[in-house]
Amino acid sequence: MPEFDERDGEILAERQLRRERITGPRVGDFVWMTDGELRRFAHHWGDRIQPTSGPSKGPRDIGAGGSFHLCRNGGVEHSGGLDQGIPIDRLRPTEETQDGWFWFFHHDSARAHNGVNFKIPCRVYKVIPESEAAAEWARKQGEALAAGAGHRDHDRVGELAKLEPITERVWMPDEVRAIVEYNKTVDPRDPRRLLPGPLQGRRARLRARRPWQVRMAARQKRLRSARRRFRRNTPRSK
Repeated sequence: MPEFDERDGEILAERQLRRERITGPRVGDFVWMTDGELRRFAHHWGDRIQPTSGPSKGPRDIGAGGSFHLCRNGGVEHSGGLDQGIPIDRLRPTEETQDGWFWFFHHDSARAHNGVNFKIPCRVYKVIPESEAAAEWARKQGEALAAGAGHRDHDRVGELAKLEPITERVWMPDEVRAIVEYNKTVDPRDPRRLLPGPLQGRRARLRARRPWQVRMAARQKRLRSARRRFRRNTPRSK
């Protein structure tokens, strides 16, 4: 195996700088599981991230921890076992840092038996319990309803308050998972219930029509068009 030299250090400094520009949990960072075991992030799916199937045991671990290749763009590719994905909203950053093993090709020359190993600082996250995440979600929904209580849209059944625009995906239990969008209203008695807003009511009614109602509406439209053509083409009697 080649030795890590000065040129490799220059390559590492450039790639590490690009890696630090990546926000949030990254592949290669550490995570404290709910059972107290320290794992590393192995694959990022966007809304959830999979940890390694076990703790890392060395620079070129081919077992449960796997190995992490530091790419030119600052990203990391993992090789090894994966565990079940963790929702991003259940991850919380900590003030702790851990040095993690990575590797890339010596002098950036890809060929067999030409890898160099090194350690760089990594962020450390923790997984909060599902019950705590659900309680935090309920608290945020209550704050959003309280903030929008003064903006009444309409008063059909009970009081409906319009929420402020929320563009980010919020964590919800699997049975009530949803995305809170702009022109939707929420029943304050049940924040999990999403109702159509004022801009969606007519569209919802059109979608709910039965097939015979659609055919009848099309027939009436054709009859109105025929009457207009008849009146336009028929000369008026003097």
